[in-house]
Amino acid sequence: MHYDQAAGLWLLRGRQWKGVVDQAGSKLPQGQERPDPWVVVEPVAHAVAVLERLHDDPLLFPTTLLVGHRAGITRERRGKARTTPLITDDITRLVAWVNDYCTAHRRDDRIPPDPSRRALAPSRLRRTLAWFIVRRPRGLVAGAIQYGHVQVQITLGYSGTYASGFPDEHAFETWLLRLEQFAHAQQRLADGEHVSGPAARAYRDRTLQANQQFAGRVLDSTRQARDLLANPALQIYPAKGMTCVFDPAKAKCRLKPASDDARRTPDLTDCQPGCQNIARTDHDIDQLRSRAVQLAELAADPLSPQSRRQREHHELQRLRTIIDEHDHTRPQPPPRRPAGERMTSADLDSQRAAIQAAADRLLAGTPLRSTGELTVVQLAAEAGVKRWLLTHKHRDLAEQFQARAKAIGGDPPSVQKLKARVRELEDALVQLRIEQTERQALLDYYAHIINELSIDYEQVKAERDSLLGNVRPLAGRRPRV
Repeated sequence: MHYDQAAGLWLLRGRQWKGVVDQAGSKLPQGQERPDPWVVVEPVAHAVAVLERLHDDPLLFPTTLLVGHRAGITRERRGKARTTPLITDDITRLVAWVNDYCTAHRRDDRIPPDPSRRALAPSRLRRTLAWFIVRRPRGLVAGAIQYGHVQVQITLGYSGTYASGFPDEHAFETWLLRLEQFAHAQQRLADGEHVSGPAARAYRDRTLQANQQFAGRVLDSTRQARDLLANPALQIYPAKGMTCVFDPAKAKCRLKPASDDARRTPDLTDCQPGCQNIARTDHDIDQLRSRAVQLAELAADPLSPQSRRQREHHELQRLRTIIDEHDHTRPQPPPRRPAGERMTSADLDSQRAAIQAAADRLLAGTPLRSTGELTVVQLAAEAGVKRWLLTHKHRDLAEQFQARAKAIGGDPPSVQKLKARVRELEDALVQLRIEQTERQALLDYYAHIINELSIDYEQVKAERDSLLGNVRPLAGRRPRV
């Protein structure tokens, strides 16, 4: 067991059997030392250390630790690893021991009974593995290394099929994590968090939609989580210093896997500055501020090479531009009156002006601090006033706004144009798919014809070669004298 301080990972070395073959392709029963270590979490590292102190056996889980103990152990099992049924019994006894200890010492952290009333078999620890892969940094990469997978995507197809259930566990944990992120995002927006960037409005819309549509939803099976993850409302991916409001049509990064895969996600390591999917929250900007402080120190280091100082200075200027743009687009709340001070006519005029400006922005499809919905609630949020002011003090403005919203059919003109454009693109996409199907059918027909012609050609060629031995040159006629 080794802890890599640079990578922040616990590494476990040992012998592996999966995919180990000799030069002839036959499986090696003795296995071989794994060239790449397994990546484990800290609790596993501590558990391995405890096991190594308990005994000197070359296996972490030998059949027995008792010398000369033969009860229940056949000759074939001596010196081999502990079987799954025995480990299941071990876990059951461990749970009972922990609960007895907690009861004797009046502790309230007992291990609760399993609702399914099934034994805790080792295979059920997949859920724990899925939790760490989803929620720990570089977890998915570690999972790929753990199982010797060539690509990260193979980890999602663990064991090649869904028979193991691991992809469902991974999808369920991803679903829970995504809902937690949306809940936190909605809470930050309600607390006044500012969002900037090209996808700021889409970020607010998706956050609101996800919490309204999915919060408190009960899933009948874990596979439903895998299917729901493809919902467009859930395609928000927090990253370092930015948030990706994912739209494949606008993405400038590399997309993996194929376009027809429901698990298609952005490559956050290849984020392009000009991508229209970028949104930046106050939390993201705080990360950029910390990074800017580090870059300022590096750019001012006189011992650093000039090329590096120039590079760090350029990056520092880019981050400062992003931070300044975020701060300058932050809407300023109206000044608050001291407690007990009565509202003046100037205050009423200021509120009416703010409400009218907010109504114009909502109807134009350019909101600054609301979700953009044409409702009185969002009008109050956009104007930065309490909703009761619209229903009591400025009811005429609220009714005027509702009438204007009804007149345009429920959507601002800009949104109507976008929806019309979406319908046009969808129709064009349908036509392109029809043409693609026709071309594919034509290609298949041509391939069939070419295949038949190739077979005919080979047959004619074989017949020709077989007849060459029977051909004799004819003697030429002698010229008459």
